[in-house]
Amino acid sequence: METPSLNGQPPLPFEEALQNLEEVVRALEKGDGTLEESLAKYETGIGLLRHCYEVLRVAEQTVKEMSEENELGKPIPKPFPMPARGEDSSEARRRPRPTDSAY
Repeated sequence: METPSLNGQPPLPFEEALQNLEEVVRALEKGDGTLEESLAKYETGIGLLRHCYEVLRVAEQTVKEMSEENELGKPIPKPFPMPARGEDSSEARRRPRPTDSAY
């Protein structure tokens, strides 16, 4: 699954983005800093929130695609494009994956 990028930066893993968002929320709840600093943190938080929602949307779409059924109600097996270590997800999609023909 390809992770969307955040503000032109390399894609941020969901867990890291969520952790960063939680830190932003804590900082805003603390109330320290100037108005300008708070607005900048808020803007960062909104970007992280949108990023997390997009990663979840892509994951949900992938699960839906993998969970499709044929006319008999049997699952249609589809490979899950997981990149190997050090490989980006676009390379993983090009490499053929074995399928389970038991279905």
